[in-house]
Amino acid sequence: MRARDASGVARRLRERGAAKVPALLRERAFRTYWTGQTVSLVGDQISLLALPLVAVLVLGADAAEMGWLKTVELLPALLLSLSAGAWADGRAHRKRIMIVADLVRAALVLSLPVAYACDALTLGQLYAVAFGIGACTVVFDVCNATVLVALLPVRQYVAGNALVNGARSMAWLGGPGLGGLLVRRSPRRWHWWPTR
Repeated sequence: MRARDASGVARRLRERGAAKVPALLRERAFRTYWTGQTVSLVGDQISLLALPLVAVLVLGADAAEMGWLKTVELLPALLLSLSAGAWADGRAHRKRIMIVADLVRAALVLSLPVAYACDALTLGQLYAVAFGIGACTVVFDVCNATVLVALLPVRQYVAGNALVNGARSMAWLGGPGLGGLLVRRSPRRWHWWPTR
């Protein structure tokens, strides 16, 4: 009898927990998209802060070099948006393209600590990584514009956009702090607190 009571309590707790999860997140296709989008947005915020910090703290970049870094990062949006949009429009597997773009961005960012560990990190590499991240971001964004629309019926657009924008807000809040922690490194160990 006690086992039956315990299983009934467990079932009721699961039902209550499931009731608190938004309906769209209970659907596998949207949940997969939303999770990938959230990870991507956090990664964007980390690299947004980490690249300039690496330029200044590790490579000693001056104001002009920082300006060039930002220019190189934004240049793909100017140069590639129209052609990337036309190219992506003819592709059927936009979700796969988005995943590849995110994986390439992650590989580009991971090349920086590897180069640093090998004592080979240069400002030229930082510029190349910034341009590559910008180019992949353009491809990701032009595909993303149609994926959400294709994924949801019209009546769920508002709920879907609310969840994606909530993830974006969470990334804007948490990503820069995480990026700062990842850049902050001592020669002997990671520091999770300020040192003098």
